Amino acid sequence: MPAHHQGHKQLSGAIYLWDNKRDGKKACGKITIGRWKKDWYWGNESTHSPKYINGWRNGTDAKFGLFLG
Repeated sequence: MPAHHQGHKQLSGAIYLWDNKRDGKKACGKITIGRWKKDWYWGNESTHSPKYINGWRNGTDAKFGLFLG
């Protein structure tokens, strides 16, 4: 559910990445909220990434994507 701040709807997202395939590639996560986008990578097969929290962003929907980088 979006929060409201000064008349704008805002969302926040949080996600962990875990690369459990030993192929030399890194797991990549992507969050998109409105026009704001963030990609980040994680390649440690023995543990998950720290939790990534993007903070509040203007928008009414969030999209999360996972893929190999």
